[in-house]
Amino acid sequence: MQVTTLEEQHPPHRQKNVIHAYGSRAMAEGACDEQVIPVPMPIIPLLFQLLAAEPVDSLMILEADGERGWEVGREWLLAQVRSILSAPPDMA
Repeated sequence: MQVTTLEEQHPPHRQKNVIHAYGSRAMAEGACDEQVIPVPMPIIPLLFQLLAAEPVDSLMILEADGERGWEVGREWLLAQVRSILSAPPDMA
């Protein structure tokens, strides 16, 4: 897993640490330098790693077509898990 630090180009120049997830091995190989070896991994284990990796702020996911992508923020994901875990016990 490679963590990249991104910084906004405009003030306030906030930084965040992200993990990139690519939709295909070819995309990953094209985006990484020679020292990084892309490894296929299902998305669910990556989401669990995002929950556990405190220095990481987001998981950036790119679809295989390269045209669509989205960001899953660690804090947003933690809030979703907490809301599910705090559901009333009589809820099915």
